[in-house]
Amino acid sequence: MIASKPTFTQHAGRSLIFEAILAASADIDLHAAERNAIYRLGQSMGMDEALLQEIEQAAVNEISHRRQIVALMYPEAVGSFRATMRELADDLMLSSDTSVIVDSKESAMKEAGEIIQSNAKIIAELGELIQNDKFCYDISNEKITIFKSVGIAIEDLAAAIVLYESLKKNKCE
Repeated sequence: MIASKPTFTQHAGRSLIFEAILAASADIDLHAAERNAIYRLGQSMGMDEALLQEIEQAAVNEISHRRQIVALMYPEAVGSFRATMRELADDLMLSSDTSVIVDSKESAMKEAGEIIQSNAKIIAELGELIQNDKFCYDISNEKITIFKSVGIAIEDLAAAIVLYESLKKNKCE
């Protein structure tokens, strides 16, 4: 049986779960119950235990080049939170087939090293994306959509749930 190509909503939802797990892995203050909730949400979206554990292990490795991310398509970056830190290379941030979404433009321009150092264009804040579909042309299965957050792990979980539910109803399918 050949699996159908995942929709944008499925990609985005799984990608946000991916990021929540990465953030949870790095956040020593995150409670076990919150980590378990993230895992359960990932499992409910069809992610198996081995993949969830692999994601957790990936929390310590940076993605340095665009070619490393093409298969993922919807990466989130939360590990760097200073202008001098970065997780993603310029070739990824500046590629014509990359769209960058942030939790806060103001915060990203002060704290997100990969955005500051590469001078990458931010197409929208997460709230703007959730409120309307005018950005649908900037995010598709053919483009790489990066979500850059300088927030905290539990914020990523909440964003994953809100965005996933919103995109299920959105015209971006």
